[in-house]
Amino acid sequence: MYATNATLQQYVPDIFDHGITTFETELTRSTSDIQRDLKGKWWSTTGYPASSFDATKLVAAEWERATVYHALAYYILPQLANFSEADTFLSMMEFYRQRFTEEFNAVLAAGVSYDFDADGNIDAGESNYQQSMRLYR
Repeated sequence: MYATNATLQQYVPDIFDHGITTFETELTRSTSDIQRDLKGKWWSTTGYPASSFDATKLVAAEWERATVYHALAYYILPQLANFSEADTFLSMMEFYRQRFTEEFNAVLAAGVSYDFDADGNIDAGESNYQQSMRLYR
């Protein structure tokens, strides 16, 4: 899990003021969703087979913010929303969806840290970024 209840509370200090005492399940689901997205959007570009992807070789801190944003947008705020026109949680959901997309793409662009040789250190060659080879005219 890339984020905890304490991490979540750092981003939204009053998140536990709505009657729910833990969001560990939601954070775990978001971690799984991010790993699935990584396999599809980044790992598939490395040339390694999908079956060799090992999420434990990722740097958890690199995905903390994305996990919080994802959990808020897709799992936590929908539980709190009443889906009326004046519902603040609906606009918060959209805000965090956008933040998640921006953060996910920013990490991909900066380079995903992955401990390919499993030595416990991320060496210079173990940060792969996603680059576009498209020619613009």
